[in-house]
Amino acid sequence: MYEAAFREWGAIRAADPADLLHLPQAFLRYREAGPRVAILSNSGGLGVLSVDLCVDLGLTPAVFTDETTAGLRAALPGFAPAQNPVDLTAQALSDPGMLMRVLPLLEADPGVDMIVFQIALFGAATDVGRVAREVATVAGRTTKVVAASCPQRRVVEAFRQAGVLAFDDPTVALRSLACLARTTRLRPRWLARTSGAVAPPSGAPEIFRARASAEDFLSEWESRRLLEPFGLPLVQSALCADPDAAAHAAERLGYPVVVKICSADLPHKSEAGGVALGVTDAAAVAAACRRIRRRVAERAPGAAVEGFLVQRQAAGALELALGVTADPVFGPVVLVGAGGILVEALRDFRLLLPPVDGAAAEEALRALRIGPLWDGVRGGAPLDLAAAADLVMRLGEAARALAGLVAEIDLNPVLVGPRGEGVVVLDALVRLVHAEGAH
Repeated sequence: MYEAAFREWGAIRAADPADLLHLPQAFLRYREAGPRVAILSNSGGLGVLSVDLCVDLGLTPAVFTDETTAGLRAALPGFAPAQNPVDLTAQALSDPGMLMRVLPLLEADPGVDMIVFQIALFGAATDVGRVAREVATVAGRTTKVVAASCPQRRVVEAFRQAGVLAFDDPTVALRSLACLARTTRLRPRWLARTSGAVAPPSGAPEIFRARASAEDFLSEWESRRLLEPFGLPLVQSALCADPDAAAHAAERLGYPVVVKICSADLPHKSEAGGVALGVTDAAAVAAACRRIRRRVAERAPGAAVEGFLVQRQAAGALELALGVTADPVFGPVVLVGAGGILVEALRDFRLLLPPVDGAAAEEALRALRIGPLWDGVRGGAPLDLAAAADLVMRLGEAARALAGLVAEIDLNPVLVGPRGEGVVVLDALVRLVHAEGAH
C-alpha cells in the first residue's frame, strides 16, 4: 500500500542513505524535465549502457530529427554513428571544437528534453575547465536539462564550479534525472486532486438505513442500485420474484442468459449452487430457478432470498477484477487486476488512490502482467483500454463518494471487448462498514 501511495504522489523512495543524498540532486538545479534523453559520451560502450539504463528507468532515448542527424554526420568523424547515443570518439582529443559543434544540435532538437554528457575519463592533457565552460554555456541559455557525469572528482568539481549539474556516477545521474522527469509527469495529476467530500448518490441513504442493523453485505441487486448512479457499465439484469417472472424477463433480455440467486446472505453465490450459466429458453430458465432454490435451501437454509437475478450472458476477450477497499491509513483504495482464473494464479494487480484520472488508470492497466494484451498479441484484436480506464475512473469516484460508508466493493469479473466495444461488469458486490461505524 505504501508503494502505491508513493507512486501516486511521486514520492522518491531512497534505498539507502547514499540514495537519500544523491537522488534529489537534479531538483536542486531544475524544477521540471521531460523524459526524452540525448546521451553524449566520449565512450561508445558507456553511451550504449546509458541508453539501456534510460529505458529501465522509464526515460525515453530521444529520436533525433533528420536535421539533427544531418548535422551530426557533418560534426562527427565519418565512422561515428549519427544517432543516440552520440559518441564523440577519441578524435575529440585532437578536435577540441567537436563538442561545441554537437551540443547546439542536441539543444535545438525539439525531440530532446535532457542532454546528459557521460564522461568515461579525461586524460591529463584535456582542458577540463574549457570543456566545463562550453557545457555551461549551453546549460545557461537553454530551458532543457543539461547534466554531466564522470568518476574523476576533479572533473566533477570543474563542472559544478562552472554551474553544470554534475554527478560522479553515470547510473546515479540517470536515476536522479528519472526522478525529476517522473515528478514532472505526475505534477498535473497532483494539482488536479481535491480533498473535498463527494456526496453519496440519491437513494443510497435508504439502502444504508435498510442495512443498519442487518448484514454487512448488500445483495447483488442492492449493490447495483448503489453503484448505478456512478455510470458503471453493469450487465443488463432483472430481479424476479419467481420462476415464471424470470422466464418472462429472459424473453425480454434475449438468450442466452445467466440465472442467479439474489441474497445478501450469499455473497458467494456459486458456493451455494446459486448460479446457472448459458440458459437458452424460457422453460430452462424456470427449471434453473427451481433447481437453484432447492440447492440454496439445502446448502444455506437460513439465507433470506430476495428472488432471482436474470442477466444477459455476455462475452469478452479479457477478464478484469476491479475493487475498492478501505485502508485505515490512506482511506479508499482502488484495486485493478487480472480477473477470472488469473486472480489467484497471477495475483496481478495495482493499487490506486482516488481520485483516479484517465492517465493513471491507463498506466495501471498497462502495468499489469497482462498489459501486452491491450494492444493485441499474435494477431489478436486490440482491447478497449479507454473503456476499461473510464470504468476505473468511475469506480474511483464511487470510492470517494461512499468513503466511510462502504468497506469494500468487488467488481469481478469485468469483461473487456475489442477496441470500441466497451466493457461490462458481470457481478458487483458491496460490503458496508459495520453498523456502528456507518453513522
